[in-house]
This record gives sequence, structure tokens and C-alpha cells, in this order.
Amino acid sequence: MMLYIGPLCDLWPVKRYSYAHKDFVYIDGLPGSKYFRPDQAGWQVSKDKEAMVSCIRDDLRTDNALVSDEELPHDVHVFRLRGGTTLTYYFNRKDHDIPTDPLLKKILPQVTAIYIHGPFQPVLPPLPSLKKCYYTELCSGIEMPETVSTIIIPEVEAYYEDSCYRIRCDYCWKQLERLEVLNGRFVVDFDHVSEEVKGWTNLQDLKLRYCEALPSGSRFWTNLRSLKLETLTAAELSADAAGEWKDLQELVLNSCPMLQRLPRGVSSWKGIQRVEIRSAPLLSALPSEVRAWVDLQKLLLGWCQGIMELPPAVGSWKRLKQISLCDLSLCELPAAVGEWRALVSATISNCKRLVRLPLEVAGWSKLRSFTLSGCDSVLDLSEGVSGWTELQNLQLLRCAALASLPKGVGSWISLRAASIYRCNQLKGLPGGTQKWSALEDLTLSECSSLGTLQAGQPAKGGLACLNVSLRPPTRSQSWESLTRLNLYDIEIDRLPESVERCVRLRSVDVDRCRKLWDLSAGVKGWRNLEQLNITRCEGLRSLPEGVGQWKQLQAISFNMSLSNLVLPKEVGAWVNLENAYFGGLVALPQSADGWTSLKILSINDLEVETLPESAVGAWEKLTTL
Repeated sequence: MMLYIGPLCDLWPVKRYSYAHKDFVYIDGLPGSKYFRPDQAGWQVSKDKEAMVSCIRDDLRTDNALVSDEELPHDVHVFRLRGGTTLTYYFNRKDHDIPTDPLLKKILPQVTAIYIHGPFQPVLPPLPSLKKCYYTELCSGIEMPETVSTIIIPEVEAYYEDSCYRIRCDYCWKQLERLEVLNGRFVVDFDHVSEEVKGWTNLQDLKLRYCEALPSGSRFWTNLRSLKLETLTAAELSADAAGEWKDLQELVLNSCPMLQRLPRGVSSWKGIQRVEIRSAPLLSALPSEVRAWVDLQKLLLGWCQGIMELPPAVGSWKRLKQISLCDLSLCELPAAVGEWRALVSATISNCKRLVRLPLEVAGWSKLRSFTLSGCDSVLDLSEGVSGWTELQNLQLLRCAALASLPKGVGSWISLRAASIYRCNQLKGLPGGTQKWSALEDLTLSECSSLGTLQAGQPAKGGLACLNVSLRPPTRSQSWESLTRLNLYDIEIDRLPESVERCVRLRSVDVDRCRKLWDLSAGVKGWRNLEQLNITRCEGLRSLPEGVGQWKQLQAISFNMSLSNLVLPKEVGAWVNLENAYFGGLVALPQSADGWTSLKILSINDLEVETLPESAVGAWEKLTTL
């Protein structure tokens, strides 16, 4: 239960702030609540209280959180929320001393957190369950027990020159564990608090936005575990302080235009597990001291164009599980990356100078997801990829120079999904792909040089979804497990005969195959077809004989793509059809009276004025025409 202390008339559920204080409001399992927002004042009379209650009630109903609410004596209103929680508002009670307020006697023992708004310094009553105290300002002389976590979340809407001096910390919180400032730039002016911050020895979590530099007193933050800085304008972090943060586990630096180097003290961060550095174009390298990061599990380097290489010291990151390298100037990866044997996910994107992966990537034996995107100079993948026997997800996107895949891809026996997009120099897939027995989803899109799929691939029992763009498959001998077929913008006039063997096919989507005029190859085998979409295929004028075998068909759509479309009489066998859309239909046959399950029918540009009466009478379930 949360206890609000401040001008009680200020309580107001405000939605217009993007930062909704999800941390400081937690009412019996209702995280992210916005109903303790003291942002507007002036509610002094009864009619205003009623307006507030009405607004709070509406917001709770919108969030499907309200069960009931009740008006109590003495301007008290209680809202009962889902999950058995309660939210109690006390209106216009500034004349009551909190410790002696009789209405609070039953509530105070349940209070686990208090929220002190503004420069109030109340004498607190005994709070035996108190665990957290939240402040909105940096000046409060309230003493807290050592067991209570202190968190500062300033309420600042705008920055004014004088507020930089007027709102400042004159008190040392020895129990301060977390400081978050997302809007108030005045906090960055540490000149006024250089001595006070020395006392923040229990500070564990620091998050600042618009930070010019950290104060010299930050070296006393010996318990710091998480440091998140956004828009840091300093050339480096405090070198003296960094060496004292021996318990640091998380470092996030975002938008650091002047950052040139990491401090020497990073060798003290032996327990660090997560490092993210974004938008630091002047950062030229990682220091060799990073070899001390033996517990590192996640690394993200993004938009750091000054980084041209990774040091060999990265080989000590033997527990690394996730790495993302984006928009760096790397030409190659060091052989030491082969030591990342715990790596599960790797993403390399927009590294324009990267030519290839080293053979040592064979050490990534636990890798499950790999993405290579926008790396225009990569000519081929290393044969070391043969070691990725647990790979499940592969994405090769916009790699303009990639001409081939190594034979080692045949070892990817666990691969489930592969997407290759705009790799215009890729001429084919190697024969080893026939061993992808676990493959369920294969997307080949806009690869203008890709002309053939190797015979016999993928292995029987694997492929569940195939998306092919621009170039048709010439052979598809083992597509028996195909369940979804998507053909997009490819130059074919008919379907390959092999699709007849796709007996498990349930969904077919054909788009922009402008020369396609014959679907007969697929008719015999598609007995389980449930959905057919044909879009912008101007060459197709009619459905072939045999479509009556599609007795499981539930939805069909010819989306503004056909002119003079003729449906054969066999369509009457579509007894499970529920949704039908036609464009350019010449006529609807009498046999349509077999569509007894039809619920939605949409016809555009019908060239006859009436529908068959027998059919209309049979559509008893029709809800939309």
C-alpha cells in the first residue's frame, strides 16, 4: 500500500506524461499505476472533489481495473480494484496532522511505501512495514531508518535558469539507493552538491538524462550497481570514480557525442554483466582492460563509427551470451571471438567494411540466432559456421556482395527459420541445405540472382513455410511438409508440377505474379487447402478443373486483380467456405448454393445485376453482403 504525503488536494490521475512513474507507484500488485499523480492543485471545494472522483473512476474503468468504489465520511473515497486491491483518496485534509489522523490508524501498519511530494517535511508516524520512500525533490530533511530504500524521482516539467540554484540538495541521504532524473536538468549541476553526494554511499542505481559530467564525489558511490546515462556531454566518465565502482553490473551510455574513451578503472568492473554504448561516434576503441569483464553476458555497441577493431582481450568474455554490433567501422573480427562458447545470439548490422567472419566462429557451438544485415562488403560466410549445430534462426538481409553460402551450412540441422532478403549477388543455395530437416519457414525475397534451389532440398519432413520472390524454384522435390506457400513478384506463368505433392498445404498467397495464368498443377494435391489469396495477377482468367477437391476451403480472395473471372461449377463443393471476396467476377454460378457455411461475401465489379436465387436462399449463415 502506498501512502501519499503532500497537498492532498493535488491528487489527480494525469495521463499526459510519457513517464508514468511505474517504479514509485506499486499498489498491491498494480504496477505502472498512474493514479497517484500529484500534478494539479486547486481542488478545494466539494464539486471539484466530485469531478476528481469521476475522472479517476473513468480512468480505472478504461484500464479495466475498477471493481467498485464507495464514498466514505470525512471526504474519503475508496476504489476497489481487480485482484482485491484498494486505492484510498483523502480529500482536503491538510488541516489534519498525519500521525494523529484517526482515519489512518488501520491503514498505517499496511503501508510499505510512502511518496513525499514537494518540500514537505512531515513528522512520520510509526510505519512498521515501510520498505521504500520516494521523493520528488532533492531537498528534504526527513530521517529514514537504514532498512528503508530511498528513491528520488523529481517532478520537473520545465527547466529555468533560476531553478538550477533554487532546487538543489542541501541534505545528505545516507540511505539513498536509487536516483532517477529524466526531465530535470538542474540535477546535472552537481556543483552545489559536490560534498553532499559523498554521503550517497548506498547508491545502487543511477539514471540521468542530459548529464554534463559526474561529480568528483561519485567515487564514494562504492555500492553502485547500475549506471545509465543519456546525452552525456563529457569526453569520458570520471576516471577516479570508475575504479571505485567494483560492484557495477550494468553500464548503459546512450547518445554520448563527445565520449572518446572508457576510463582506466574499468578493470575494476569484474562483475559487470551488461554493457550498452550507443551513439558515441568519437569512441575509438575498447581498452585492453576489458579483459577483466569475465562475467559479461550482454554487449551492445551501436553507432560508434570510430571503433575499427575489437581488442584481443575480448576473448576473456567466456560467459557472453548476446552481442550486437551496429554501424561500426570493423574490417574483421579478432580470432579471440572463438572463445565466446556461451554465445546464444549474435547480430552484426551496417558494418559496411566487414569482409568476412573468422574461422574461429566455429567455437559458437551454442549459437541459436544469427543476423547479418546491411554489411555490404561481406563476400562470404566463414566455413567456421559449420560449428553452429544449434542454430535455429538465420537472417541474411541486404548483404549486397554476398555471393555464396559455405558448404558448412549443412550442419545446421536445428535450423527452423531462415530469411534471405536483397542479397542480390547470391546465385544459389548449396546442396548441404538438404540437411535442414527441422526447417519450418524459409523466406527468399528480392534476391535477383538466385535462380535455383538445389535438388532434394530441404529434407523430407522439415519445410513448413516457403516464401519465394523474384525467381521461381526450378526443383522442389521434397516439399511434402509445406503448409504455407507465398509467391511474391516472380516471373512464372504456371506453378511447378512439384507443388502437387504439397498435400499438407493449407494456405496459398500469390501476389504480383503478372504472367501467371495456370493453377492446374496444384489442384490435385491441395485437398487440405483452407485459404487462397490471389492479388494483382492479371493473366489469370479462370480457375482450373478440379477445384472441387478443395473441400476444406474456408476463405478465398481475388483482390482487385482479375478481370472477366469465371468460376467453374465445381466451386459448389466448397461446403466449408465462410469468407469470399471477388473482383471482376463475370457471374456467380448456380452451384454456389453449396456454400452453406458462407458468412461474408464481398463482390466488386460484378458484371451481372442479380445473384442466383437458389444460392441466396442457401446462405442461411450469411451476415455480411
